[in-house]
Amino acid sequence: MVAVTISIMAFGLLVSALISNADRGMPILVLVLILQLFLCGMWIPVHGTPVLEQLSWLMPARWGFAMGASTGGFPGPPGSPLDPLWKPESGPWLLGLFVQIGLTVVLVVC
Repeated sequence: MVAVTISIMAFGLLVSALISNADRGMPILVLVLILQLFLCGMWIPVHGTPVLEQLSWLMPARWGFAMGASTGGFPGPPGSPLDPLWKPESGPWLLGLFVQIGLTVVLVVC
């Protein structure tokens, strides 16, 4: 939870640094939040969907949700194949953590 919180905070700070007017910030942050929710993989399966899967790799919520699903053994949405990042093993969990750290570093440097 801490890793995804810091990463999404850095994402929000990057968005606020890129805008010139405070009135433009809220619509952009709402769009970023909606992207985080839909591309985390819980509501719509992103694994195996070519465009959505690559786009979801850039979202901190995808990796944070994968870490949580790996920890708790989340079975996934009914009728969809299990995402390999959700396996209850240490490998996918560590991958999610390292990607979170990498995303945070890239977002802070930008």
